[in-house]
Amino acid sequence: MQEIDISVIAILLDDHVLTWVPPLVLLAAAGYLLWPTLRRAYVRWALARLLRHLGPAHMDGALLEDAVGNLAYFEQLVLTPAGIVAVEVLRNRGVIFGAEGLDQWAQVVGRRTTRFDNPVTRSRERAYALRDNFPDVPVHGMVLFACLCEFPKGQPEGVATAAELRAQTPPELEAVPADLRAAWEQLERMSRDNRERFKADVKIIQGQRAYARPAIAAGALGLAIGWAIWRALTIGM
Repeated sequence: MQEIDISVIAILLDDHVLTWVPPLVLLAAAGYLLWPTLRRAYVRWALARLLRHLGPAHMDGALLEDAVGNLAYFEQLVLTPAGIVAVEVLRNRGVIFGAEGLDQWAQVVGRRTTRFDNPVTRSRERAYALRDNFPDVPVHGMVLFACLCEFPKGQPEGVATAAELRAQTPPELEAVPADLRAAWEQLERMSRDNRERFKADVKIIQGQRAYARPAIAAGALGLAIGWAIWRALTIGM
């Protein structure tokens, strides 16, 4: 038993183990912490490519005030030749049952049914808030189902699927009228100013953990690199 204990200690104290195990553990921890951030970045990139089929410019997470001073958050705004579209993105997959006048819609995946609030109603509320700021600009609301799904009972008005968008030819910026482009530039300025004014609210909307995890992961990466350099210098001496 004593010989086994000594051999185990010898392995643990081996220079190679001390050099590589701690940084590998730190790298694994950093990867675990960064994975949600990397996944969100990929989802945003894929969504941006998809929205490009709708219009030549889009805005992620715009903030505007409505007619009574309440803060309205827009998940996606898209500039199109026909106007500005407030897009609400849903990731429900499977079979979708819904209609414009129903309070609750249903998602069926296999034998499981999940109910959710009518997204068209929320989309129209977002469009109203946008119209409060730009009464002379054509404004539309759209619900985009970004995952694979189907509507066996008919697709409600104001709803689009990812497959439908991909089938469209992406419009060029030159196809957008000049007055719409000017309104879009004003919208970008207003959103940028509001994000600066309401920094605390933006962090609440986006989640504090979205900021903390990358910082902790960066610290873990720094420790891993620092440990490896220190061990290399120590062994060299």
